[in-house]
Amino acid sequence: MLILWIPLVLIVLYIILHAIYLFLWPKGISVELSFEQRKVTEGQEAVLLETLKNDKFLPLPVVRMQFKLDRGLFMLENENVTVSDTVNVVEYFSVFGWEKLVRTQRVRAGKRGYYRIRTSGVAVPELFSLREGYREFTHDTELVVCPGIIETEDLAVVCEQLIGEMLSRRRIFEDVFTFRGIREYVPTDPISSINWKASARSSGYMVNLRDYTAGQEVRILLDLDNTKERFITDIFEGSIRIAATAAGSCIDNHIMTALVTNGRDVLTEQEAGVEAGSSAEHTGTIGEALARIDLGMERRPFAERIYEEIEDPSAENAAYLLISSDTGDVKMAAASELGLRRGGIYWICPVVGDPPEGRYIPEGIAFYEVRI
Repeated sequence: MLILWIPLVLIVLYIILHAIYLFLWPKGISVELSFEQRKVTEGQEAVLLETLKNDKFLPLPVVRMQFKLDRGLFMLENENVTVSDTVNVVEYFSVFGWEKLVRTQRVRAGKRGYYRIRTSGVAVPELFSLREGYREFTHDTELVVCPGIIETEDLAVVCEQLIGEMLSRRRIFEDVFTFRGIREYVPTDPISSINWKASARSSGYMVNLRDYTAGQEVRILLDLDNTKERFITDIFEGSIRIAATAAGSCIDNHIMTALVTNGRDVLTEQEAGVEAGSSAEHTGTIGEALARIDLGMERRPFAERIYEEIEDPSAENAAYLLISSDTGDVKMAAASELGLRRGGIYWICPVVGDPPEGRYIPEGIAFYEVRI
């Protein structure tokens, strides 16, 4: 008789243990995903921290964690990755009670963009069963991949000419009666700007920083018009890298730099513009604005934006750099009028392969072709 009771007791015991396990395993478990660096540049690596916490006494021998990344990011060391429309990542953990595990993953940023991890899930096998329990977590994890820098002689020549013009303008617009601060001397500073008293107290020459009598700045006009028969992403991505390179060169030379574009921000869905600035942080601000441009969104004709610049009285003393692969008559006419009103405009045309011959460039435009 006792033998007959043993299976029944085992079944009842299994049901009780199974019910307890089903109730307890989701308790106190949490997942956190975060990048060590919020912002990187195309081609660089970021470190993704995967944190699994089991805040209860019950151990979990097998935990399968899974989440998705955009295809612009590449996991460098994880073998449990499949690629479809997204990068599907699977991780396996074994965690004891009251334990927190942190695992690092190297991620290569292969493409400019704004990347987010919104959800993850953990699956745990049920006790003595082929079924799994599942729990989902929400995240606000982001990685900004700024556009890379283009290091070509053609682009360097244009940037040097633009910077040279701005430095020559500086002598005209600088207000000798205002004082903004002191910084270290650089070779492009005039001798008259050296603060000799401050230099005597430091290890090198120091120069006075002064405000300007007018809004002296470089305005980078980034045109992302989709005017071709087919969507050529490489041209647009090259244009964005040129804008990042030119902005960095100007800011490195302490030139106020602004960004104007018809590209739309992936978060706000508004045109991604940046007001003028020249601080070290301003390079990152422009880089993030360029990173968040979504080329899949509709964009208005850039000629409209150029005519708005013509009517803007606050930009009368600005120098303009237009980056556009569209050399149609409408764009040429708008750029020419802006150049004649503002004393000239630099135009960089990104090209792939051999550029066409015999382009007509109207008055007021200094036209340059840059291979990307």
